[in-house]
Amino acid sequence: MALLLWPLAALGFLLIVALPGGVCLFQHVMKTPCPLCGGTHALLFLVEGEPRQATIAYPLIIPLVALAIAHTAVILVELASSQRVLSARWATRLWWWAAVALVVVWMARMVW
Repeated sequence: MALLLWPLAALGFLLIVALPGGVCLFQHVMKTPCPLCGGTHALLFLVEGEPRQATIAYPLIIPLVALAIAHTAVILVELASSQRVLSARWATRLWWWAAVALVVVWMARMVW
């Protein structure tokens, strides 16, 4: 199931990049930057091979991308071997901690 979300995420990313000024429903409705503000720029910097600029644009980009790649690799290994490598409980915990870190960094950026 998680592998099916990658094409959807890629499509969303391409649409945001292609549209002039980008589209952020959260920012439009709440009138404040969203927790992912800077994420698109950071991903573009990573794609261009500029991790320092990516980290400046969005401090959590490298850990989040690393977590997503690692989780995708685990899912692929599980599919290939037909055995669980990582319990769903641990994967859920990792993503919840990532979400907590996302909110903490967002709040800190809002203050500064």
